Amino acid sequence: MANVYKVAGRGYQALSTMEEFLHDSSAPNDVLELVRLRVSQINGCSVRVDLHSHRASDSGETNERLWSVAAWRDTPFFTDRERAALALA
Repeated sequence: MANVYKVAGRGYQALSTMEEFLHDSSAPNDVLELVRLRVSQINGCSVRVDLHSHRASDSGETNERLWSVAAWRDTPFFTDRERAALALA
């Protein structure tokens, strides 16, 4: 998208506000990256799926868990805290 601010200004502003909230939260960054990855999957944004999967991987996240984020409800790989965060996504 050439200029996301003009096309979806209010939506982008809402996402920016949410990102600020997440940044200021006490949630660990590894959980936030899982949430960002899941939201990107829900939104169908391949650029962000790629970005957040790489960031999570670079932070030590396993491929098994990354591949399972889309089906997090049906896998045994996530903690209760991570499941709660993914449910909020």
